[in-house]
Amino acid sequence: MRSKIPKIISGILAIMLIVWLGYALLPPARFWIAFEFVSAMLVAVGCVGELYLFHLPSGRLKREKEKHHHLESRFILAVAVGVTMELFALSHAISEATRLEQGIASANERAGIAEQKAGEANERAANTESNNLVLQAKVLELEAKSRWRTITPEKEKAFIELTKNNLKLPIRVRMGNSSSAEVQSFAARIRAVLDKAGFVETNADQAIEEWPPELNMLWTGVGPELPPIIFVSNPAMPGKIVDLRNAQKQLKSYASYATNTFVKTEFAFVNDDSNPEAYVTDENGSPILHIKFTDRAPFQITAFIAAQNAFGAIGIPSGYVTITNIPIGAFEIFVNPK
Repeated sequence: MRSKIPKIISGILAIMLIVWLGYALLPPARFWIAFEFVSAMLVAVGCVGELYLFHLPSGRLKREKEKHHHLESRFILAVAVGVTMELFALSHAISEATRLEQGIASANERAGIAEQKAGEANERAANTESNNLVLQAKVLELEAKSRWRTITPEKEKAFIELTKNNLKLPIRVRMGNSSSAEVQSFAARIRAVLDKAGFVETNADQAIEEWPPELNMLWTGVGPELPPIIFVSNPAMPGKIVDLRNAQKQLKSYASYATNTFVKTEFAFVNDDSNPEAYVTDENGSPILHIKFTDRAPFQITAFIAAQNAFGAIGIPSGYVTITNIPIGAFEIFVNPK
């Protein structure tokens, strides 16, 4: 019996040394996995051994009975040691599970905080982007307002082409009293385009000038903003009645007129310095009634509106007013400030 005690002590010390070395050298996760695996193996070996001895009864001899009892004790010891090791592993597993649960809860909390911060960051980014777009739009608006207006050579060429078949009437260019340099530059450019297109003001002193303060049409910054230019006219209407008597006699020479049936009649308006009267010409058997005006006003208004439409076609919007504060028969373009 005494000879077995040193062996038992040596075995216990060897096992403790192996466990300590494993705990020191292996990562915690691997150590406890190995620890649980060894404990499970001990329990399994002990249980299998007990089952084997249960089906293999001991002999009748004392020696056989001692051998059987000795094996049974070893298998019971293996089960006891394995279960004890499982208890140690279970205590570690419980503490590890608690730690993991706390870690998961902390991670979830941090994830929630991170998600909240990400949402706030996205919101700030969206607000920043929106603010940047607003600022960019304001910058573009300020750049557009600060950029001087002009008429490019391409637009000038297009204006001349659009008005080449129109009646050319004198058009004056006006601007407000004490206008800015930008307004004066734009007015001079309009004057140059009108001259090249044939709308030359015969009185050079009145071709381009400032209006007196009482006639200013400037936008004061209150209410709807006025267009860049305004077409202003005070046309002289014809004061003589057109004589239709001879034209009526000519129309009656057509048989269809004598029977009061429909006859196609075309009209042509003619500017003529002689007395205003009407006459008829024949074109393929159809009468054309010509009406003469001694005043150019009706034709000038049409040409003036055509010039306004041409400016609109090249990207310069405008308005139109008829006022009596300017000379009769005058046609003017007033240049508004930006």
